[in-house]
Amino acid sequence: MDLAALSSRDGGFYVPAFIVRVDGRSLVDDLSIGVSQVDVDLTLGAAGRFSFTVVDTYDMEKRMFLSAQGSPVLDVLKFGAAVTIGVGYGDRASLVPIMSGLITEITTSFSQDGSPELAIAGYDHLFGLTLGKVSKSWKKASDSDVVSKRCGSGRRATSRTAS
Repeated sequence: MDLAALSSRDGGFYVPAFIVRVDGRSLVDDLSIGVSQVDVDLTLGAAGRFSFTVVDTYDMEKRMFLSAQGSPVLDVLKFGAAVTIGVGYGDRASLVPIMSGLITEITTSFSQDGSPELAIAGYDHLFGLTLGKVSKSWKKASDSDVVSKRCGSGRRATSRTAS
């Protein structure tokens, strides 16, 4: 039996697919930047994390990471760049995004046996809430004074009762 017959009999073959968009542009389709692996880690109660590996972009003569179009890869893959990742099966154009976030980590790997690679990682938009802690206390202040100060009105709140 040939592959076409098997495909029609079994409802088509499911081929894993992914799409990585940086600042709204697909790395593979729009920018000609090769991506070999994508990982997304979504955990309840924590910031989601993503990572992907950029391959076949290092130009040995120019000693730079360049796209197939000749543009510097690190101009696109920079700290704070917005990333959206979609995974699934079939056509990349129809994949639904499962993660959006920001690049927070760029790592290079220069192996002895292969071409240098870039490992890009980051977190979803909850990441900013995990950085630091700010607290303030008010002694000898009423609840309405605290609300007024936090809301920025600077005026003392007064309460009225209907008579």
